[in-house]
Amino acid sequence: MNDLPRNEYGEIQTSASYGECWAVEVVYNTDPEGNWVDDDNYDNRTLHGVFETEEEAVAWMEAYPDGDRDLKDMSVIVMNRVRPHKDGEEV
Repeated sequence: MNDLPRNEYGEIQTSASYGECWAVEVVYNTDPEGNWVDDDNYDNRTLHGVFETEEEAVAWMEAYPDGDRDLKDMSVIVMNRVRPHKDGEEV
């Protein structure tokens, strides 16, 4: 956890100043044990990513296997980066 950006006082910086990235949220009809889920809860969701652009996330989502009968919904979500981009670029 020491690699999180910190201010001059050693406190973790929580600003969204490092740009954005994207993920795909997949919601399933069942929980991890295979039980049907009637309402939305976080036991039946997964996040996939990180994608550098929204277009990448959409392309991945559209390529998701057809016929997955457990699939309830999918959406692209934006996330704020919490540290500079790995290659050092500000995005």
